[in-house]
Amino acid sequence: MLCIQRTLSKGQLSGFFSGLGVAFSDLFYATGTSLFMGLLVNFIQANERPLQIIGSILMVLIGYYIYQKNPGKNMQGDQEKKQTLVQDFVTTFLLTFSNMLIVILFIGLFAQYGFVLPEHSFRMTIAGLLGIFAGAVFWWIFITFIVSLMRNWFNDRGLKILNRVMGGIIMALATAGFLTAITGCMAKEKKTIEHNMATSTEALKDFKRPELPLMIIDPKEKAGYIITHYWDKFNFADTMYCHAPEITDQAFVGFIITFPYASYDKVCEGVKKLLTMAEVDAVMYNYFFKLAENYLYDPNSLYCNDEYFIPFLEQLVASEKVMDEYKIRARYQLQLVKRNRPGAKAEDIVYTTANGSTGRLYSISALYVLLMFFNPDCQECKQTIAQIKGSPVFSSAISTGKLKVLAVYPDENLEIWRNNLSDIPASWINGYNIGLSIKNNQIYDLKAIPTLYLLDANKLVILKDAPIQVIQDYLQNLSR
Repeated sequence: MLCIQRTLSKGQLSGFFSGLGVAFSDLFYATGTSLFMGLLVNFIQANERPLQIIGSILMVLIGYYIYQKNPGKNMQGDQEKKQTLVQDFVTTFLLTFSNMLIVILFIGLFAQYGFVLPEHSFRMTIAGLLGIFAGAVFWWIFITFIVSLMRNWFNDRGLKILNRVMGGIIMALATAGFLTAITGCMAKEKKTIEHNMATSTEALKDFKRPELPLMIIDPKEKAGYIITHYWDKFNFADTMYCHAPEITDQAFVGFIITFPYASYDKVCEGVKKLLTMAEVDAVMYNYFFKLAENYLYDPNSLYCNDEYFIPFLEQLVASEKVMDEYKIRARYQLQLVKRNRPGAKAEDIVYTTANGSTGRLYSISALYVLLMFFNPDCQECKQTIAQIKGSPVFSSAISTGKLKVLAVYPDENLEIWRNNLSDIPASWINGYNIGLSIKNNQIYDLKAIPTLYLLDANKLVILKDAPIQVIQDYLQNLSR
């Protein structure tokens, strides 16, 4: 603004020499900053985004200062003493030179626009500095020419408008630079995390399964040995395995698919050993327990099996390393999965049929009872019902009286149930749970619908929450 004031009061040449003083001061600081940055280039590169943010903030402050400044106060009564052009140059040079904060501004700007980089030669740096100086000189030529040309327009009001326009532009550009730096920081951080994750997981060793001793011949003993020694060479202290499902998840599946070939005692022993070794790190412990829940308790899993999930729950509940608040859910799950286990007597059920008569599960007389919890609107239920109706194995067992089917609707919307009564064959028992005791008291663990149980004549559970094909195969083997 001093240069503009001198242009208005003393002419274009005085304003230009004043601007030339500013340009030389900028050249001096730009050169010093460039050399300083050359010594700290590694620091600048490591902190590129923060320096961009600092430079942008400084530019916003400068823009705001120009925006709110009232140049009229400096012009009023300003009877500047006669000075030579050299004096005009020296006064603006010294005035600009005294502002040390410009160094910080140059550091921020150089970082933001990549002015100093290792691949830049000395000649390129000199050319860049001369470019800065030339740009400043031409800027002052342009400014003083425009001000001189439009001298009559540049009154107090015109200067105030100019200040606001220039300040607004500077603030807008600085704000854009600030936002770019912030988003750049976030993108860089995300990229760094992904790179570190990829690099770390690439360094992980492949899972090594145990080698069987030659003296073990019995298949059941082989499976038991594999289960109890499966994790011996696994590094539970390296939590990066939690981010490598192609290693850890596949290894866990290999672990649980061995369960059916070993004794249940060996399964429990292997699970206890796994979770005890995982106690070395809480993250690893939680990860492996979640794997067990996903594969063994989720009804949509191919490996869903409550009996094999029980040892995991029992070990978590018994662990001294796990805090009590984390055991609450496990205790609740354990209570559910231990109900109606294979070999145990199924919980009795009271049902009501369409004509209003009631009956009990225990009152059904047959060699086998297929207990099905269903919902008429459930697509999976419709498919299961169709499979049973179309199966010669089920049809033969039902027609001969060996098998009776009890279809129970456990929910409260009886209108849906009544509207779909025709879907259930007349030879089946179709009822609903009038008191909702099954649902409210969770007598049966209905993780998904339909849920199927095969019971014997004494209502002992043979198959729990089993796929329809498994039940069919069981009945077919009995008839052979």
